Amino acid sequence: MHKDYTDETPTSTPPACAACGESSLTQIKIKQQFPYGTEGQQVLLSVEVPAWHCSSCDFEFTDGEAEELRHEAICRHLGLLSPREIREIRSSYRMTQSDFAEETGFGEASIKRWELGLNLQNKSADKYLRLLREKRTPENTAPIAQKRSLLNQKRSNKFRTNLPASAYFAASIFELRLGHA
Repeated sequence: MHKDYTDETPTSTPPACAACGESSLTQIKIKQQFPYGTEGQQVLLSVEVPAWHCSSCDFEFTDGEAEELRHEAICRHLGLLSPREIREIRSSYRMTQSDFAEETGFGEASIKRWELGLNLQNKSADKYLRLLREKRTPENTAPIAQKRSLLNQKRSNKFRTNLPASAYFAASIFELRLGHA
């Protein structure tokens, strides 16, 4: 069974102009500037985005791809990984969002929101994700793989040496009793 580790959905071409209904759209690149931040700390960010131009009515508009690029510009400004980079890190470990959440300790919903660009990760989560990206090499399959191996060993109910059945029974009924001084 093949699992999809990217969780990406393909983008579709708009069938007609939203203003006039004609299907004479061409994709162009435009440079957009937009404000980011609150009053007093607002900055003007700039990014080149794809846009659709209608040759019938001269209407121009952007779509989800442009929104992703604006979000990446915000991430670069804040020094954070972008949603695409977070997806790439997780995909490099060949994990689903659920598996990645279990192995890293992040919430599955948080990972989904970060990868969709709905929320920004905090600095500590960003640093941990960067460490996971940097530690991933062909020789070292990952710190996560090492952690998984240790967890699997801990989850095992088998002892490393052969013990008599009485020892297993004694271990199963063992009760810690507090001593009195």
